[in-house]
Amino acid sequence: MVSTQFTAVPPRTLLSGALFCVAVSIALLAPAVFAMHLVGYVLSSFVTIGLVATYRRVDLERRGQVGYRSQPRLDLMATGLAGVGVLVSALHVWWIATELAG
Repeated sequence: MVSTQFTAVPPRTLLSGALFCVAVSIALLAPAVFAMHLVGYVLSSFVTIGLVATYRRVDLERRGQVGYRSQPRLDLMATGLAGVGVLVSALHVWWIATELAG
């Protein structure tokens, strides 16, 4: 009898997407263009947090599978990405608020 062993792993592509969004959002901090700060805010807050939340949900679902391989470093990375996303979104909000106040 041939046995196929399925190994479930955390969804790395979701974290890669979150990392990409944070990197783009950091790059959008440099130009002093209002529209770019709005895009950076959306990327670093809604999109990044959404991707990290989806990662957590899918990862929890996969943990119930028999061949799951845990990768604790990815969990730390997810937490770090969420934190950096919030920090970068705060910087974008500060710039947007300063622009609107002036």
